[in-house]
Amino acid sequence: MLADRLELQDLNARYSHALDHNDLAEFLGVFAADAVYTLGARVSRGHAELTQFFTGRQAMGRRVTRHFCSSFTVTFQDDDNATAGSVWMSFVGNGDPPFEQAAPFMVADMEDRFVRVDGRWLVAERRIIPVFRGAQG
Repeated sequence: MLADRLELQDLNARYSHALDHNDLAEFLGVFAADAVYTLGARVSRGHAELTQFFTGRQAMGRRVTRHFCSSFTVTFQDDDNATAGSVWMSFVGNGDPPFEQAAPFMVADMEDRFVRVDGRWLVAERRIIPVFRGAQG
């Protein structure tokens, strides 16, 4: 189970990296084909809607983000299913770095359901529950 836990933590790191470096292929690569992604009232289902979400972020213009994850806890239901919780903090800047402002854009609880597909862990469901929002959020 330790190897599975490390793989799930790596999956979260790849999610952050994809968002922070505008990599759509990497972003989609962390999600199951029929994944559900919820942020507040917005719900995206499947890769097509996740692509729309991601390209909508890119359409905002030059936007730099950094995402940080902590307090990752995981429970394995069986060899191919797990749930997890974590706390995320994100920073956002519009334009070119470096930025003077350093207040968090958002701090959120993340509730995840993971599934192993063809030997790889993927996000089956991700719920982002905002706890704190910065002035930009």
